[in-house]
Formats: sequence, structure tokens, C-alpha cells
Amino acid sequence: MPNDPNPADIRLRGLTREDLPALFEWYQDRRVADRLVGGYRLRGRDEAISYMQKWLEPSSATFRLIIVDAADQRLGLTILSGIDLANRSAELSIFIGPQALRGKGLGKAAVRLLLDHAFLDIGLNRVELRVLDDNVPAMRVYEACGFVAEGRMRQAAFKQGRFADVILMSILAEDHRRLQPATASATT
Repeated sequence: MPNDPNPADIRLRGLTREDLPALFEWYQDRRVADRLVGGYRLRGRDEAISYMQKWLEPSSATFRLIIVDAADQRLGLTILSGIDLANRSAELSIFIGPQALRGKGLGKAAVRLLLDHAFLDIGLNRVELRVLDDNVPAMRVYEACGFVAEGRMRQAAFKQGRFADVILMSILAEDHRRLQPATASATT
């Protein structure tokens, strides 16, 4: 990318079929996969894209939103999953795809947009996430967005041939209201 995107200019949009090849490439990057709580599995391009096509099916329990800049260049993926309307809760996941764009404030801006959507549009009361205990940069982003650590899940993830602890973090709607000014519109 010629110029780094400005965090103030990013937005979230629905996942499309055209996004799947970029997602495949990002998931093949061990630097991405090794920072995610979920497992890593090598897949061929066709198998992976066929699997990801299921993500395009409408779901009231999961929203997958692509992070894009003002020119609609793909920057990463956000997911709000396990949406439970009875308990008004969900789980957040995020990653920035291109290595060169990590650590530039894009993840924080995307988390804030997704939280606005979760609390202001969907009406959730609680959003939680899981993060590897050694992913300190991600924990700093989450804390800056208002998440608090709730507990440690010992040896809950198998990464790079070893078990790792996972930290459970959450934010409540009331915390979000206190800490974040509402943005205009989280998604298009």
C-alpha cells in the first residue's frame, strides 16, 4: 500500500465473495495465525475458500465485517459471533491482515467501530473476547477500548507446539458509553 491508511478513515463493511481470496492469504500468514486463539490448519486455496463461502450465508448469530480504508482497500477482519439476544452478549474477534499495517491504530479504530455497532445498533450489553496471554499488543488495544481482564483459562490454546494460556476480557455497554464517544455509523 503506497500510504498507510488513517485510522479515522476506516470503516467496516459486510463480507463479500471477492474478499475470500484475501482472507485465505492472511490466514496462511503464520504471523496472523499464531496470534489468534483458534487453531492453525494448512488448507489448499480451493478447500479454504469453499469453507469460507459458508461465511457468506446470512446468520443472526455471527457478523463478519471487513475492515477497509477510504479507498475500500481490505485491511483486516472483525467478527462478532455467538450473538445471544436473550442475554444481549457476543464475542469479538479481529485481526489486521497486512503485516506492514499492524501497530498503526487500525485495530483499535476497528474495535471501536464494532463496539459501536454491538452496543448502539444491536443493543448488546456485553462483548467478550479471548486473547493469548503473550499477545501484549492486542491486550493493550483492548484495554484502550475499555475491555477489562476477567480471568485466565490455563493451557486453553495449542500454539506452535505448546499449550498457552488464554485471557478472557469483556466490556459492558455502560463502560462503552463512559469511555467512547459514539461514532456516526459503524457499518455500511
